[in-house]
Amino acid sequence: MIEIPEGFARSTVEREGEPGAAWLAELPAIVEELLARWGCVPDGAVMHGGVGVVVPVRRRGGA
Repeated sequence: MIEIPEGFARSTVEREGEPGAAWLAELPAIVEELLARWGCVPDGAVMHGGVGVVVPVRRRGGA
């Protein structure tokens, strides 16, 4: 599972309230599903902007 950056989580909840908190709770599972679908594994720290996260990845098998 990915770790959501604290600053991103805090600003999301401050901006979006309870719907934002609910989305954050689901976000690691959403990312896991997409990683599996695309055949990728995380490869580095999760980064973020104002309204989204960036998960560095590599393809399974090392590419």
